[in-house]
Amino acid sequence: MTDILADGGHFINVFKPRHMTSSAVVSKVRRITGVKRIGHGGTLDPLANGVLPLAIGRCTRLISDLHRWPKSYVAIIMFGVTTSTSDLEGDVVATNTTSPAADDLRRGVRTFTGRIKQRPSVYSAVKINGVRAYELARQGYDFDPPEREVTVHSADLLEITNWSADDIRDIGRSDFISTTGNGGRLVAAIKYVCSTGTYVRSLAEELGQYLRCGACLVGLIRTEVGPFKISAAIPIHQLEATLSNDAWSNSGYSCDVVVRDLPGIVLGLEDERMFCNGVPVKCTKEGDRIRAYGQNGSFLGVGDNHGAGCIRPKLVFASPKG
Repeated sequence: MTDILADGGHFINVFKPRHMTSSAVVSKVRRITGVKRIGHGGTLDPLANGVLPLAIGRCTRLISDLHRWPKSYVAIIMFGVTTSTSDLEGDVVATNTTSPAADDLRRGVRTFTGRIKQRPSVYSAVKINGVRAYELARQGYDFDPPEREVTVHSADLLEITNWSADDIRDIGRSDFISTTGNGGRLVAAIKYVCSTGTYVRSLAEELGQYLRCGACLVGLIRTEVGPFKISAAIPIHQLEATLSNDAWSNSGYSCDVVVRDLPGIVLGLEDERMFCNGVPVKCTKEGDRIRAYGQNGSFLGVGDNHGAGCIRPKLVFASPKG
């Protein structure tokens, strides 16, 4: 296999399937590549699928920069059913025979945008005193995860439809079937663009509360994480072939892909040597953090702008020269 760490690491864009954990995807890539230093760009629940960016090698040092980028999801939300986990995995705790009107639904979707406070589900992966919330919940502990501020940049209602009783049986939840009419339920597809730390199933639950009918998440697809798009994501079953030999060069992303929104500078040969040795160099660019490149276009790293016309190396990805 090609040495994929030869230039300091890569990002790869993996399509995580449903019923597989994000950590299982990381473990699979570790086995394929033989590289232990791998991290992912935000947990996807087992029932969700879509974009899961992985940082390999020294690129793991830039995961915090990846978290700065917004994430896009398409959420499939069913109304009239509330579950203990706000999604398909939980027990039914309440049902309602009413469905929201289309105008009320559109209004409700728009309500949960901007900077909002959100309380993660007790079955979320958020840590409480170092322990995952879902682990405490499954052990029977009674607690409320602390509220957090998140940003929902946009929320767009894509489609409203009615699932029949047969459609509901197909997702394995006959207990979701309505007791009125044909047993069906109103379902909406909503596109959310939001900050890291946003729990979409909590948005579904909050929307159901706002509409006074209850709701839960029955499907979730992550379509974008910053520069990583679902159209370019590698299916899990193609990973081994893709990460071997020459196929790797066409599928990996360079380390600087997640910092390309920062101002950049090309250093002269002497400044390049100094930067790679951790010595501050002159810089007239404005911005708190600056990307640095060598004369040959290679990504050197990121420096902090301390004013006085210089940047101090913070993350260095190239070896000193000279």
